Amino acid sequence: AIDWLKRSQGGRATFLPLETLRPSQPVKSPSGPGIVGLASDLVGSEPRLRPVVEYLLGRVVVTEDLPTARRVLDSYRQRPTVVTLDGDIVRPGGSVSGGSQSARRDQGVLARERALRELPEQIDAARGTLADEEKARDGLRQRLQEQRGSLADVDRELAALAREQQAESAAMAGLQGRGSALEQQIEQRQRRLDAAVREQSNLAEAAEKGRHRLAALAGEMERVQSSIAASQAELDGLGTQELTAELMERRTAASVVAARFASHETILQNQQRTLNQLEQEIADKEARLAALAQERADLVTRIDDLRSQDRELLAEIGRFGQLIEPAEQELATLEAERQALITEMTEHRRQLQLEEQDNHTQALALQRAEDDVEHLRHEIEHDVGLVELEAEEGAPDQSPSPLHPVIERLPVVEMLPDGIEDDVRRLRGQYSRLGSVNPNAPEEYALAQERFEFLTNQSEDLTNAATTLEKVIEELDEVMQREFMVTFRAVAREFRDQFTRLFGGGTAQLKLTEPDDAMQSGIDIIARPPGKRVQALPLLSGGERSLTAAALILSILKVSPPPFCILDEVDAALDEANVDRFRAALREAAGETQFIVITHNRGTIEAADTIYGISMGSDSTSQALSLHLEDFDGRRELVAD
Repeated sequence: AIDWLKRSQGGRATFLPLETLRPSQPVKSPSGPGIVGLASDLVGSEPRLRPVVEYLLGRVVVTEDLPTARRVLDSYRQRPTVVTLDGDIVRPGGSVSGGSQSARRDQGVLARERALRELPEQIDAARGTLADEEKARDGLRQRLQEQRGSLADVDRELAALAREQQAESAAMAGLQGRGSALEQQIEQRQRRLDAAVREQSNLAEAAEKGRHRLAALAGEMERVQSSIAASQAELDGLGTQELTAELMERRTAASVVAARFASHETILQNQQRTLNQLEQEIADKEARLAALAQERADLVTRIDDLRSQDRELLAEIGRFGQLIEPAEQELATLEAERQALITEMTEHRRQLQLEEQDNHTQALALQRAEDDVEHLRHEIEHDVGLVELEAEEGAPDQSPSPLHPVIERLPVVEMLPDGIEDDVRRLRGQYSRLGSVNPNAPEEYALAQERFEFLTNQSEDLTNAATTLEKVIEELDEVMQREFMVTFRAVAREFRDQFTRLFGGGTAQLKLTEPDDAMQSGIDIIARPPGKRVQALPLLSGGERSLTAAALILSILKVSPPPFCILDEVDAALDEANVDRFRAALREAAGETQFIVITHNRGTIEAADTIYGISMGSDSTSQALSLHLEDFDGRRELVAD
């Protein structure tokens, strides 16, 4: 039985096995005024249960009132337990339990029994409500997953479109850059072609001049040769020395003319080769120019196509954005509903746990009552009825076709009337002009109508939820602003006092930069140290800024004291007088907040209760040292040393 109680978490119970029960030595039956008798003698039972009665009530004496109970307890050497008719109990150790019974009436055994009988029904109802809430939560979670899946698909498609647009934009930028480069290249080649054409024209003119010059030299050479021949003939006829000299002179002149002719011939050949090369280069550049112009036209066409695709992608992205926005709003609404259901489910679970704890507490109280009231010998049995609910499920048969009765009522035609063929052809023509007919249009319309009504209801719910949220936000803003202003005014008052105390005079105040909008406002610190004019915080010296910041920190701690506070080198820029005032302020604030101060200032160290330091030993290892100054009488001399 005890193992079953442990497994089922059924509480605790006391069992009295008859075969092993050994009653203690009973007390003698008392007599006298005010004494009712021994409790075991006042209770009747079956003979086989007599050991239980003796065990429970054999050492319990019943009296009429409490003074008699005390007198009986003092007169008995065996020190029994004495119970009065009013329910007061005097135990052997001298403790007395009693009081008004009206306060315990509702907490009696029967009341606890009734409460215990009602608790399972309450627990079952709470569990049913919790199951319904969990089903609703699962449905919302499934809808949330579906919405997230749809949103993920749209996000992936949108990302793919964005990547495609980025690739097309990069390709367009590359093509535009390439087109610009080709245009520059075409302009350069056009300039070079124009220069080559001008050079060709100059060379042609030079070649023409060379030809004229060559023709003139050829005529002159012919004349010289004729002159030489004449001179030779004359020389042959005369044979004189003067003629020989003239002949030599004319031969020399002819050699000079021949050399000049050969030189001009060579120059003319070189110019002709250069002219041919330029003509070939011009032809190549013209062909290249035509190819570049065609490529430029192709690039312009490609750029136009890409711009058209870019516009289409932007339009498609806009459509997807319009689809995503309501999905995100619906997703946010579903998430809010899920959080509300989770909160409600958590509250139900908490209530269920409280009821179970109350049930367990009442069960323990019932057990303690059974132990305290030892004269009760009947156990309380709890019967909990279980109701099984059965639900019948069935689906109606599929309804017949709506046209079936009409078809059955149609008459049988044995002979076609006149003109029916023309009507058939006319109707067939009308039918063919109608095009394809969607036989599922009514079902699709019904689905679309149902979806429209669902979305309309969702839109109304979203509008109502948005209105409710706006009201809640407004209320929260009002509460936050009100609480902020209360705290700000308290901190501002403490800041004025702390500033005057730390500086030994002067004034300071905290101001909101935007008093009309406290939640979005900044805070300015206006300070006037003793002997100076009013200044903003950035215009103060380093020590003054440190002391002002310390005053602000101490004022915040005074308004809302935390359990501990860490200060790091706050007093580094303070002189000795300011350190003394800062130390006194710390000592006062330490009554509600424990301060951990990182400092190298001896004056601040003197105010500490415990100091910690790091020292390096002979083995070059760091060691942490601590010293409780409050236990050391000469701590000022120690710090000074």
